[in-house]
Amino acid sequence: MKNSEWSLDIGSEINLLSQAFAFLEEKGGSLSPYVATWGDAGRVVVALLTALLKRRGKLVYYEPGCGEAKVAGRVAEDASYTLCIELDESLAEKAWSTVKDHAADVVVADLAYFEPRRADVVYTYLLPKAIQIVINNLSNQNAIIVSLDYPSPGYAPLEVARIKVGEREIYIYYTFSVKAKPAAGGGQQGLETP
Repeated sequence: MKNSEWSLDIGSEINLLSQAFAFLEEKGGSLSPYVATWGDAGRVVVALLTALLKRRGKLVYYEPGCGEAKVAGRVAEDASYTLCIELDESLAEKAWSTVKDHAADVVVADLAYFEPRRADVVYTYLLPKAIQIVINNLSNQNAIIVSLDYPSPGYAPLEVARIKVGEREIYIYYTFSVKAKPAAGGGQQGLETP
């Protein structure tokens, strides 16, 4: 249905917002594909996230744009703490019902402005622009970021791996915290990674 065909009497402000959102979606301005993760690729993502959490020692799992938290709900038992971010309040309520039995929080927030204090293993099913925002927001941490279907444009993290699952791809990024340290003898600064 085109915007011009939409004729509900909901007020000019809401109609204007609806048209603006439709325009953004048509022009690729949305941050999320609005599709749940599942199928073979989803099972591989959950197995990968679970293995990363177990290997790294039950750390903090972060899922920006979590939707109903279907992935977070499956990996939360392997994390010390799970943090889900969702912009849509109704989806955030569904996410909470999925993860409430674990050490978890669901925050209604815009992932572009939300920077978690800590994130060790991260999953995103977001469009490239949003993945870049998440990576930038985590650039001061040692985080492993797993993204399904969409790569991050223009970013060269320390390591990038790709796993092909049927017609889909899983991208794995590693952000690292870099601290400047004086070089021996007072020369140029060197870089130290934890």
